[in-house]
Amino acid sequence: MYKLRVDWPVSYDELEPFYSEVETIMSVSGSSGWVLSPRSIDFPQPPHNFNNPDKLLKKALPNLYYSQPTARPRRTTKNRPACCATGTCHLCPINSKFTIQNEMLHLYQDRRVKLLLNADVQTVDSEGGTLKYVNARVNDESITFQGEVICLGANTLFNAAILLRSGFTNPNIGKGLHEQASVTVVVMLNDIDNYQGSSSITGHGYMFYDGVFRRERAGCLVEYSNVPTLRFEKNKW
Repeated sequence: MYKLRVDWPVSYDELEPFYSEVETIMSVSGSSGWVLSPRSIDFPQPPHNFNNPDKLLKKALPNLYYSQPTARPRRTTKNRPACCATGTCHLCPINSKFTIQNEMLHLYQDRRVKLLLNADVQTVDSEGGTLKYVNARVNDESITFQGEVICLGANTLFNAAILLRSGFTNPNIGKGLHEQASVTVVVMLNDIDNYQGSSSITGHGYMFYDGVFRRERAGCLVEYSNVPTLRFEKNKW
């Protein structure tokens, strides 16, 4: 699109149904009417509340500012209570935030599924051009597992490390790895109250996300934090 690199070999329209399926399983809260990324179905949960600064941004940028999609449910699900909006999402105190354990524990209750802990995958081996074997260290013992389909889910860095250790030489393995850089900006608005929203991050802004400037620099996604910063000075809590 920006005439700088080869674009992805798959389109948004091809990926979107799979995202929608996963968001349904996770009971993601979000707003409808996305313009930049049209949806085939609505989010399974209604959006979290905006706070007052969010409302100003949405009014000024109706097609570029939306409620933050989040796996913190606005309404109680079968297995989780609604988000308590305390801003302590890193360790949810009421088990509201989606995890495999609170929404998909039934997978591990299937006798065909086995979760093997303390397994350190070292290498994988292929047969006929398809991965067939996983070589791991389990409690200091070397064990090889065989499967019809092998899926690596060891994150971007360690997927590449396992493949390289296994002797794969494709030059694209590990190529293009990068980090996202974040910048915290504090804006003081006179006569505008804050922290009325119903989740820890209430807004998603796309005002710096796309445009001809992408030929020269990266895009920026704006997230609006709804968590107050406590002052630790005496009597200033």
